[in-house]
Amino acid sequence: MRMHILVRMKHVVFLFTLIAGSSMIPLSSYGLPNPPTPANPIIRVALIRHFGHPNELLLRIPANSELYTSSSPTPISVHEESVVHIYLQNNQLHVSGLQDMEATNCDSAVFTPSSPQDTIRISVATYPGADYQGDIRISPWVHDGVNGILIVNELPMETYLRGVLPVEMGADAPMEALKAQAITARTYTLTCLKSHDYPYDVTDTTQYQAYGGADVDNPRSDMAVESTLGMVLFHDGKLVPADYYADCGGITAPGNGPQDYPPSIVDAPLGSTTDYCTNGKYHKWYLSLHLSDIQRSLPVSIQTNVGNLKEITALDHDISGRILNLLLIGDKGEDIVKAAQFRAMLGFDRLRSTLFTISAQPDGRILFDGKGWGHGRGLCQDGAMGMASPPYNMNYRQILLHYFPDSEIMYYAVSY
Repeated sequence: MRMHILVRMKHVVFLFTLIAGSSMIPLSSYGLPNPPTPANPIIRVALIRHFGHPNELLLRIPANSELYTSSSPTPISVHEESVVHIYLQNNQLHVSGLQDMEATNCDSAVFTPSSPQDTIRISVATYPGADYQGDIRISPWVHDGVNGILIVNELPMETYLRGVLPVEMGADAPMEALKAQAITARTYTLTCLKSHDYPYDVTDTTQYQAYGGADVDNPRSDMAVESTLGMVLFHDGKLVPADYYADCGGITAPGNGPQDYPPSIVDAPLGSTTDYCTNGKYHKWYLSLHLSDIQRSLPVSIQTNVGNLKEITALDHDISGRILNLLLIGDKGEDIVKAAQFRAMLGFDRLRSTLFTISAQPDGRILFDGKGWGHGRGLCQDGAMGMASPPYNMNYRQILLHYFPDSEIMYYAVSY
C-alpha cells in the first residue's frame, strides 16, 4: 500500500509516502515536531559506461563481505580482502578466488560489503578499475545480440546521487546550482523506477544520467545532496519529468504537445538579451562537414533511398526554434529524417543540439550554426550555474521554478 499525505508549511510542501523496506534517515533539521523520514529506495545501476558487457572481470572484495550465489542456499563469508575472478562458461558465471570457497558455476552472484562505506573495485581488460559502494550483482546478459556479463550496482538513492552530481554538473559548480541539480536528479531517478522490465533501473551513461561511483565523491557535491535530502519536484499532483542537459542555447525545448510539461521558456532575465547560460562552453558552436562525410554517417537504408547526398533542408521547427525534421535530397531521391535521429547519426558530441541553421558553403561543405548542447528539455545546467552566480545570485528554489514553472518542492518521505 502506498500512502501520500501533503502538509504545507512555510511555503514548502511535504510529501509523506509509505514505501516498505526503504532505508531511513531522520529529517530533524527541517524543524517539524515529528519530522518525516526521507525515502531512500535502492537504485539498480547497470555499469556499462566503462565495462560494457564483458566476458570476464575481476572484483576486489573488502574483508567481512558476503557472497550470495544462485547455487548456494546460504551466504558465503569473505573474511579477508580478496580478488574474485568471474568469467562466462556455458552461459553461466564461473566464480573463483575466494579462500573458503571452491570455484563454482552459478546463474547469479551478489557481493555485499559489511559496511555502507566499504567499496568493491571492478576491473576488466579494457578498463583498469573503479570503486563502488553498495552491492554488486553479476549475471549473464543476452539481449539484442549482446552476449556477456551484466554488472549492476545496487545502492541507496542518496548514495547514488553522490556519484551523479560530480559527473553531471561538476563539484566546482556554484552550491545553489548543485542543490538544484541534486533535486532534479533525485526526481528523475524516481521516475525511472519500475519504468521498464530490465533487471536494473538506470544505466551509468547519459542515456539516463552519468554516474561515477565512489571514485568521484566530493565534499561540495555531497553537501548539495545532503542539504536537499529527500526533496523532489512535483507538478499537477505527480513527479515532474525532470530532464536536464548541458546548455539550452537561450531557450528550452517544449514537449511534444501544448499541454506537455515543462513548457519552453526563455533562459534570460525578463527584458534582457543576455542568456543565463551565455558562458557555457558550447552555448554557440559551428560544425562544418562535407556532404560525403554526412552520407557515410547515414544508415544504409537512407543512403539507398537518396543516393549521393546533394542537399539538406530544415522542414519544420518547434516553438523554440529547434528543427523537427530534415529533408535529405540526393541524386536518386529524397528522405525525411527526424532532427533528433539525424543528430544521433552524426554523433551527439558533434551535432550538439537541434537548435541550428544549415547553409551550403562554396567549397561543398555544409555549415551547421548551432546553439546549446543537449535535448533542451527541463533544467539547463549552464543556465543554472549562471543563475547561481553574480550578478544574479539566485537560490535553488528560484532556479527550479524558472525551469519548472508552477512546480512545488516536496519531501519524498516515509510516514508510518
